[in-house]
Amino acid sequence: MSDIHGCLDILKETLKNVDLKDKNNKLILLGDYIDKGNKSCETLYFINELSQKYKGQVIALMGNHEYMFLEDLKSSYSDWNFDELLKYITDNEYEQIIQK
Repeated sequence: MSDIHGCLDILKETLKNVDLKDKNNKLILLGDYIDKGNKSCETLYFINELSQKYKGQVIALMGNHEYMFLEDLKSSYSDWNFDELLKYITDNEYEQIIQK
């Protein structure tokens, strides 16, 4: 699943078709969770919760929108201060498809 772009309600509706109670099932999220929709931050927190609840079953890859967000957070021009969210995005458990 990819390109959620802050559309949390649609993500939740779609996930009704995914049975993560079956330990053999995996959910691979391909990035671009933020921007465009009006629930970007909530979407990241929801994916974080899913990743914690279903460790090893939910794999979240970083998309270019998350990468740009990280670059903005690291920028000296940014006044963002989301330490917990930044930790989640850069955590070792958060798979990255973009190599720095």
